[in-house]
Amino acid sequence: MESFRTQVPIKPAPFQISHRNQLLLMGSCFSENIGQKLQRYKFTSLINPFGILYNPVSIATALQRILPPSPLFSREDLIEQQGIWYSWAHHGAFSASDPEDALEKMNIPLQEAAQNSATVSRIILTLGTATVYALQDSGTIVANCHKAPAQTFRKRRLTVEETVAALYPTLLAWKNQHPELKIILTVSPVRHLRDGFIENQRSKAVLLLACEQLESMLADCCCYFPAYEIVMDELRDYRFFADDMIHPANRSIEYLWQQFSTAFMDAPTQELNNRLENLHRAIEHRPFHPNSATHQQFVKTQLDAIARLQTDFPWLALNAERTILETQQQG
Repeated sequence: MESFRTQVPIKPAPFQISHRNQLLLMGSCFSENIGQKLQRYKFTSLINPFGILYNPVSIATALQRILPPSPLFSREDLIEQQGIWYSWAHHGAFSASDPEDALEKMNIPLQEAAQNSATVSRIILTLGTATVYALQDSGTIVANCHKAPAQTFRKRRLTVEETVAALYPTLLAWKNQHPELKIILTVSPVRHLRDGFIENQRSKAVLLLACEQLESMLADCCCYFPAYEIVMDELRDYRFFADDMIHPANRSIEYLWQQFSTAFMDAPTQELNNRLENLHRAIEHRPFHPNSATHQQFVKTQLDAIARLQTDFPWLALNAERTILETQQQG
């Protein structure tokens, strides 16, 4: 039968991800999308402890800060605008009207990430844009402009060489401290159209070429996943996008997850994911008659499924799911 679309070939990656790996995901929206899927399927994963980061310099800076000695953020790291306190290193979600509250929002995830850094065995980085905003007075590249006046910054595009120079030493430092570490690089399929259509394409080109160089320089531990190519080529129809016509729709995220699983997970890992998905869908089901004998049998069946899962995988944390179901039991 004739095919009406081109498909990005997905081959098994040179290394895999299992539920035994400690994962760290950082970067643009794809890290959030995949990270939420990983957490749904009980992978031990930490997602964006600095919030969503778009440019490779800010991602590299955050990665470096997580490594010991992991200095905490202080009042000197904050800026204030119209009564709100921010950090140039963080997403706006970490801001607060009180500086101490802002520091608490920033330092608790940093401490958690630093404490878990010793056991991280997989890092997934999603690069969003090569367009950066540097402070006029210091030249420091910021992670987020926080709607500061335009004259605060100098806007420019990183070169391939600058992108590699930012990420390579940091990734090498991680590798030197974690010999078993594996790194997955991706480029976000979300277009930054506020910079312009042509500028967006050139920015993505910088990131793609930088990923190629990094994959070559870290050949023993680094692999590229073509999230950008899948969305831009294979899912190019606008029905695969959200209403803003920029972000991938849920069906696209689901397809990317399937392709990601194909590349990085073996058959037993995918089978466990399927069993957990069946459990989640059962829990998310809202019965019309919760006290009926039919639903009570349904609840018992799911509790039995949890018992089998914990027999097969004693390390799985399923207390939350068990509690939800037990609250639906009668008698």
